[in-house]
Amino acid sequence: MNNLQQLIQMGQQLQSKVSELQERLEAEEVSSSAGGGMVKATVNGKGTVKGLTIDPTVVDPEDVEMLEDLVLAAVSEAQSRARGLYEEEMRKATGGPHLAMSVIEQLAQELSRFPGIGPKTALRLVYHLMKRPKEEAHGLARAIREVADKIKPCRRCGNFSEGDLCDVCANPRRDPSLICVVEEAYEVGAIERTGEFQGQYHVLGGHLSRLDGIGPEQLNVRGLMERLDSEGSSVQEVIVATNASVEGEATAVYLENMIRPLGPRVTRLARGIPVGSDLEYVDGTTIAEALTGRREM
Repeated sequence: MNNLQQLIQMGQQLQSKVSELQERLEAEEVSSSAGGGMVKATVNGKGTVKGLTIDPTVVDPEDVEMLEDLVLAAVSEAQSRARGLYEEEMRKATGGPHLAMSVIEQLAQELSRFPGIGPKTALRLVYHLMKRPKEEAHGLARAIREVADKIKPCRRCGNFSEGDLCDVCANPRRDPSLICVVEEAYEVGAIERTGEFQGQYHVLGGHLSRLDGIGPEQLNVRGLMERLDSEGSSVQEVIVATNASVEGEATAVYLENMIRPLGPRVTRLARGIPVGSDLEYVDGTTIAEALTGRREM
């Protein structure tokens, strides 16, 4: 009887703590942004959307689909953070491991941190992994550990590499007089797959974003300036290959102002109508860029 009374009391205390926690979380706010700060969503600790902010300078009436995707991404990420806050506060309030997340939920939460993977997709990946042989899961874990332990930024360009220099910087056949500046390391692979570029690269690690508090100090801009200064007149051209977004354009303008006084020619990737597309379905901004960048046949 005493044990039963104790369990009832513990249940009542737990219920009281959970009620207090829910009231407190309802007043808490969690924010997240998408598109480098173009869209910002705010939710409370229970996941209810409390606010949505859209940068008016990026609203394109001809590209509503992109705006919808950004809104969904910002709201989903904010709600995911709210769930994480709820689970963490719940563990603190209960003071015991009996309400801790299962290993399945823990792995799903970790996977949902990756870009483009929401909670549902993360959970599907976990269940898919559980259906596969254990050796595959162990192999995946080993691969992740090896990447974390062995991969590091190239000391010259910032691209990811197992050694001090990446394969491009270590290749004597690459043209050191031509440097292509990209935002992220994976964009190096996109350009390399074309087989047209034979110069070297420099990875910024992101783009300028005032709304997200990302300035030149948070990017690999200093490394680029030091590289241009140390290599002197050997660098003839710097191609600024940042994305064609508001942040990408701001980053490109900033880099041009920094690089041009040093002497190299500063160019920007051409923009125009995608191969295989119909002119009637192309947005006006892209057509205008294509007209401006037209060339002799």
